[in-house]
Parts: sequence; C-alpha cells; structure tokens
Amino acid sequence: SSQTLIFAADERARPMALQLQALIRCQLAVQVNETTVNTPGAIHVMYDRPTPAEGYQLQVTPGGIRLLVSAMAGAFYAFQTLRQLLPFNAFALPPRKRRRHTPVWAVPAVDVVDW
Repeated sequence: SSQTLIFAADERARPMALQLQALIRCQLAVQVNETTVNTPGAIHVMYDRPTPAEGYQLQVTPGGIRLLVSAMAGAFYAFQTLRQLLPFNAFALPPRKRRRHTPVWAVPAVDVVDW
C-alpha cells in the first residue's frame, strides 16, 4: 500500500532501494516512501556481496519483505518476482484509478533464492 516504506540497510543498498521504489511507482502506480529508520513491515533492501549481479534473495514474512541483492539487475529481478506474488486485483484497476484509491495487497510468505 502507499503506507509501505522502503529501507536501505546501508549506502550500498540505497541505489537499489531507490530503483525498487521507482519500479513500484511506475509499474503499480503506488507511491512508497523511503525511510532511514529500520521499520518493521518495511521493504528492507540489503547489499549482499556474495550474491551474483543478476541474483537475489527475496524473503516475505509476516514481519515484512527483505531483499538481498548486490546489483541493480538483481533488484530488478527481485521486484519482478515480488510483482508476480501480488494478487490478481493488484492489476484490476487502471493505474489512474489506483492512484485515487489506496490499495492494500498481501503477498504470501516465501523465501526465494535465484542465482
């Protein structure tokens, strides 16, 4: 929802968190805000050097979403996987109408490692 926050664990993760924020805004027409505070329920983006450039780990728990990535490509692919986990109604309204209504979507708990 528009109440969702994105948290970059450090400066290396920040560009990837900002890319994720832009992808959510462009593809889902939902504005999510960046936070500098480790907030429960936020989307946490963490730099993970051992992860290959196009790889990622996506963990969804009742406590929030955690992405471990080492490059922009991995953040992009992680978002695509997260997008596929959204319920069908996330795409039922045209983007213009989604901006007027604050959508709330739930995604299932998963642990995806792709590299």
